[in-house]
Amino acid sequence: MAAAIIAAPPAAIDFNVLDLEEFQLQLDIGQISTDPRNASQPQRGKQFTAHVSATIPIPSDPTVRTHLSNPIVIFNNGFQIDSSQYTTYSHHLASQGYLTLRYYIDWDYPWPAIDHQDLADCILRLMQVVGESAQLKPYWPSGPGRFVLMGHSRGGKLAIFATCRLAELRIQGICVEALILLDPVDAKDPKAADRMQQLREEFPPTLILGSELGKRKRSFMFFASACAPEDCNYEVLYRRAQDVVGVDAVQRVVQCM
Repeated sequence: MAAAIIAAPPAAIDFNVLDLEEFQLQLDIGQISTDPRNASQPQRGKQFTAHVSATIPIPSDPTVRTHLSNPIVIFNNGFQIDSSQYTTYSHHLASQGYLTLRYYIDWDYPWPAIDHQDLADCILRLMQVVGESAQLKPYWPSGPGRFVLMGHSRGGKLAIFATCRLAELRIQGICVEALILLDPVDAKDPKAADRMQQLREEFPPTLILGSELGKRKRSFMFFASACAPEDCNYEVLYRRAQDVVGVDAVQRVVQCM
């Protein structure tokens, strides 16, 4: 089950939490390499800058190394929500032994040159190059290869897109072990639900949390819309995920407020 993927370590292990100073990684998605040896040198294409914030678990006992075998969590923020708003999530995960990355992307291309697929490719490039980061090596010397993708709202859709893209390209040395989707919203084409259908057996265990909020438009402005319309909210993705990976591999938690 998806929840078991990020189960807490034994209670005897205590972790302190270290927030690294924000650092930058350059992401070139012109050609995402399928060979990890060439991951940092793809052909030049669209250039993006990822501003990365890392929250590091530091064992209170310096001899403890078991947390280094945990997958790294990448948190994908919702549309127009700053990644700093998810700091509490990072702190909680790090306190359980999980290195957690939050980020936001800069780009120089005018609207609408960047789309959801570009952003998903940025996640793949982040997974490829983060292991080369001098900031992380002292804390994660072996370099990451296993990830849990976590996302809120649009970030949930991007997590699905990145997982599907990873399977499509057969990229070596990178594995998404689980998805954790917080009120995911599958707005605008192409749909993440359709991409999920293409994977079937390769789709990872998935945990979906829904708040039951944002289904209806709250503004009378003509350009406004609901935050999580009923035709593309977490329930739609939950039903599709059940079809794709089976009931036993998908969990749903609904928090009514």
